[in-house]
Amino acid sequence: APMPENAAESAEMVVTRPSSFHEMRARREDRRISLSDGLWDRMRTGDLPDPEGTDCRALVDGKVSVSPLTAPHTTEHHGSLDDLAASYGD
Repeated sequence: APMPENAAESAEMVVTRPSSFHEMRARREDRRISLSDGLWDRMRTGDLPDPEGTDCRALVDGKVSVSPLTAPHTTEHHGSLDDLAASYGD
């Protein structure tokens, strides 16, 4: 279903963790490598194994996802992001 024009204004913001689900496939033909990512197709249909609290699940549910990231790739809880999400749209 198409998103309403004001979807970004009305979407709830949630603090999430990055998804651990990946469905990337690589195919090699001679010297050419093609990549395909089934994650986006599954997100489009809502058929996603991700539980509540992940960034992909939030997007499928029509929410704005914010994930705290550090390098190397880890997540840490940041209270300031909780405050941001709570005040979003006020």
